[in-house]
Amino acid sequence: MYSEPGTGTTFRLYLPRVVDEVASAEERPSAQLLGGRGETVLAVEDNAALRRVVVRQLSELGYRVLEAENAAEAIGVMERHGVDLLLADVVMPGGTDGVELASQVQER
Repeated sequence: MYSEPGTGTTFRLYLPRVVDEVASAEERPSAQLLGGRGETVLAVEDNAALRRVVVRQLSELGYRVLEAENAAEAIGVMERHGVDLLLADVVMPGGTDGVELASQVQER
């Protein structure tokens, strides 16, 4: 990952080369997504459009989803509701990033 303020971020993902023949999609058994069973996920994302997508997708998979725009709001939501899983953006405004938020959540 390379990031430069004002320019943007570049992610490069290097995967191993496949030497064996790969089965076509028709030959592979269909993968079944495992959905949630009502577990509560707290989605923390400062981009409202992205947060809506994440909330919708997790809800469709059977999770109860709470949302917050930043770390301070997330802590408030957690204090009012039980949360089974935290899904947080790493870079957020407000002085507390996703890594720090995760540490605070673990302490609570």
